[in-house]
Amino acid sequence: MPKASSIDEYLGDKPAPVQRALAEVRRSIARAIPAALEGISYQIPAFKLGTSPVVFFAGWTEHYSLYPASAGLVKAFAKELSPYSVSKGTIRFPLSAKVPTGLIGRLAKFLFQEALEREVARSAKKAARRSARASPKSVQPAKKPARKAAVAKAPAARVRAAKAPAGKRASGRQSVRARAR
Repeated sequence: MPKASSIDEYLGDKPAPVQRALAEVRRSIARAIPAALEGISYQIPAFKLGTSPVVFFAGWTEHYSLYPASAGLVKAFAKELSPYSVSKGTIRFPLSAKVPTGLIGRLAKFLFQEALEREVARSAKKAARRSARASPKSVQPAKKPARKAAVAKAPAARVRAAKAPAGKRASGRQSVRARAR
């Protein structure tokens, strides 16, 4: 099955009953969160806030699903979601029942609000990092001074050891230690 590049293509590949249900789901989400952009993400239809997906939906042979069913969403809508199958981030609605457009719209609004909160937190975190990078250097801890004396002697000792006659050469470390004494 070829990958869909738009929601219309995705819907076109589904059987008629699934198409009808998903079209209603799509309209419900679009009405609930008009600021979101439609697209395909993870090979299923998604509504996004910028580049971050907010809500996904997909059609299957016996049901259609809404994703993600975050812990906050499941807790907030526990009573309304009780007739449906909810597991591992997925809410499954049976194709045999009427599409609960009102509920789907409220779920989409809730997920959109969660996405906005994540975006605000992400922006604040980025601003804090930028601020930390722009702070004056006097606030940053001073670097330890380099050990210049030990570093300066070691190369000279190696050079002298390398120039010694062949019979008197010692291995690298021994010659440095011997010359340093």
